[in-house]
Amino acid sequence: MDDRGQVALDFLFGMALFLVAFTFTMQFVPGLFVSDSTDETGIAFTAYRTATILSEDPGWWENSTQRGTDWEDHVSNATRIGLAVDTVPETRLTDTINLLSMDKSLQLMYLDEDTLITKLGLYDNINGKHIRYGYNISLHRDGNPILLNDTLFVRGEINTDSVDVFKIERLALVETGTFVDYDANSLYSNGTADTTRISISESQKGKMVIDINNFTTTSPNSSFENISMDGTLLNSSNDYVVYLKNSSNGFEPYSPPIMSNNMLRLEIYPMAFENSSLVEIEFDDVTFISGPAVEYTASKEPFYELAQMMVKVWK
Repeated sequence: MDDRGQVALDFLFGMALFLVAFTFTMQFVPGLFVSDSTDETGIAFTAYRTATILSEDPGWWENSTQRGTDWEDHVSNATRIGLAVDTVPETRLTDTINLLSMDKSLQLMYLDEDTLITKLGLYDNINGKHIRYGYNISLHRDGNPILLNDTLFVRGEINTDSVDVFKIERLALVETGTFVDYDANSLYSNGTADTTRISISESQKGKMVIDINNFTTTSPNSSFENISMDGTLLNSSNDYVVYLKNSSNGFEPYSPPIMSNNMLRLEIYPMAFENSSLVEIEFDDVTFISGPAVEYTASKEPFYELAQMMVKVWK
């Protein structure tokens, strides 16, 4: 009889599997408990989280008796900062992500640095101390920061090429003003047939966008002439811009003539109507019937434009 010790093959196979699993566990599990600050994972996560919160979360505030998502009106009690539109301020959710509120965006620009850093988590916690990250948060269109109520939306530092930067970019619709679409037959003149009037009864934030269609033209050379605010003629290069849309193309920079099936878009910048209450739009060979000035505020809706949110974070 052979009395030499033998090791069963199934035991060897089991031990091999155990050693492989043990080795993998020893290498993988410690990584779950190491601070993100040890490498670029920390700033990558922070940049992604910041961009997500700003574009998808309306934010939140609360005190002992009240709460809501309109944190921009309750900054001292804000617990989260988000820019998403809150159609129902009493809930914690937003109906549409990547749809950004102008009031929230403007309030973000005015926050003190400590509040912004703390609420957005733009720091690392090392030995009980908050070590701030460098950051830059901006909204861009056509490569340039956008203007919200004459304020450039850029917050944070301008980083240098000497640091490693992690960047997140997201597309969003940003509220930049208010908008009304008028049928020209619903607008009235002040006695001069080719000049129509629109009154403003409330203060406005952001640009004022007026679309007019279905013109009554009296000549193949009908045209837009100018805009006045409370009797003051506006400067076309500084105070407003004009676009024209025909039946086959989108809006293009305005050039005459205006045809009956065209749509005219006027974008009036905030500084032009800061203290104004009456807009007068003058045309040539376009007819309006006599009547009272139409009220802009009663029909206005938020005006959104496509922009690129950019969040940069570095150590």
